[in-house]
Amino acid sequence: MIFSFLLGQVYFFEQVLLLCAQRPYQGCALSDRCAHLTNTAVASELDDFEESKCVKLLDPDLEHELDTRQPKLARGLGGKAAAHKVLGDMHTITAELFRAYRGEFAAFQPLPNCFEHFGLDFMVDESLRVWLLEVNPGPDFKQTGRRLESVVATMLDDSVTVALDRHLALQAQASSPETRPHEAVSSQAEAMAQAKYRAAGTGFKAVYSDVWPLNSPGGSGGGVL
Repeated sequence: MIFSFLLGQVYFFEQVLLLCAQRPYQGCALSDRCAHLTNTAVASELDDFEESKCVKLLDPDLEHELDTRQPKLARGLGGKAAAHKVLGDMHTITAELFRAYRGEFAAFQPLPNCFEHFGLDFMVDESLRVWLLEVNPGPDFKQTGRRLESVVATMLDDSVTVALDRHLALQAQASSPETRPHEAVSSQAEAMAQAKYRAAGTGFKAVYSDVWPLNSPGGSGGGVL
């Protein structure tokens, strides 16, 4: 789950869902969708659907999977280090994705003083390489299922902390009450320091922050917090 706030600040929610296929993968069994898809909406239609097997968390479930059932996939790193590598690669890909859209307002139109949630779908192959599959501007929060629905509640609560509580705190620290945070920073380093402050103590990690131009279609006054 990605959380984009203001212009050029991107936060990655660290409680990553790990969606698994309902049935073991068999390359020759092309007619069995549930051996190839990790879509819980499809798997949940099966009589033998088990949510606990299909809907997990990257931490700690990937580490456990690599240490106990698939040690060869860890490639000597150990489950914990391998899972940490996967998460780090997700951070890097996410940062590169949003960096590529800096100034591309014809295709991506974030509004000042607003935030948006994006759901990013990644695939991890047998070499532990991470691939970005798609970006969803309207993520399906039901993918967590009932067992992990508290993850969504935590994410939403932390979103308010980052977007509102820390936003107001930064405004209070500014020399002028009217100074907006995105107007107060002048360099990428300052922007990232501000983003890290917003994310501190929450489930989000600041993975990208920069000073974006304000000539978006919405203008510098578009949107409300």
